[in-house]
Amino acid sequence: MTLGLPDHLVEPILSRALARASHRFALTCLTGALLSALALSLAYESGALWVAVLAVLAMAVLLVVLSLRHTVPLTIAYLLVGTGGTYLYTTAVLGLPDVFPASNIFLVALPKLALIMVGGAGAGALTGVLWSTAGFVLAETVTVVAAAEAGVAYLPDGFTVSAYLFLVAVLVLAGSARRSHRAAQSAIHRAVQADQSRLLRQDLDRRALDLNQDTTLNELIALSRAHVGPLSENLAGSIRAALHRLRGTDWLTDADAHSVSHPPGSDAGSPARSTGRSSGAAIADSWSTSRVTGRPSVASSPASTMSSDWLCSSA
Repeated sequence: MTLGLPDHLVEPILSRALARASHRFALTCLTGALLSALALSLAYESGALWVAVLAVLAMAVLLVVLSLRHTVPLTIAYLLVGTGGTYLYTTAVLGLPDVFPASNIFLVALPKLALIMVGGAGAGALTGVLWSTAGFVLAETVTVVAAAEAGVAYLPDGFTVSAYLFLVAVLVLAGSARRSHRAAQSAIHRAVQADQSRLLRQDLDRRALDLNQDTTLNELIALSRAHVGPLSENLAGSIRAALHRLRGTDWLTDADAHSVSHPPGSDAGSPARSTGRSSGAAIADSWSTSRVTGRPSVASSPASTMSSDWLCSSA
């Protein structure tokens, strides 16, 4: 159950949602226990019932604070206060003479249900099982003690047991379902990240190619405006650096391979195709040692023709 959320947010959000739902149920149980204690205190004159009312109120206040801040100290404090409040409430209710013959009644189960629905604090839903188990054990322990003090037979009630088993089943199912979807969701995130990386590399390659084309055009313009004679050191060095940079990224090899036209049925592995890198090296060497003479013979040399054709095709 991923809820369409990223993998690192599913477990804490699901844990908080389950804890919030259990806290709402616990507040409902405490409200019922409070109303029951008030009704019994009006029907029977017993100071223990008013103490039970105060104990239930303390449990409700602490539960509200715990629902706002899921921390381990508040969870432990709620378990301790809830244990004392359940003991006082159970003792006051079962202590009424000739009213309740056994401890397996719904009125006694109300604070125990609130103690089981502690929710607790933790990074995962399975952590709530430990808190709920602790609340169940404490609630049943104080019920046994209170029934013994009141002289009433202790009988396990089905309300508390069924609520505990239902809560544990929900928490275990939520934790196991999230683990089964973890591998698939991680694979989806890796695929999306790989696709974004591929698009980023393509954009960077396109920008680098555009920059090299602009550099080549600038060097061609500077070469066309150069005076008759040897090239200047700055222009020759700029042309040499550009050609070596293109050779290092294999762009020049690809351009030379595409510039060679193969007749239909020719062998793709012919010597003409394998001369891509050597022609790139020839361009670099010829440009680095060329002179501007203005003679047609120099302009029509193979190296000059190959370099000008490739530069025009790159632009």
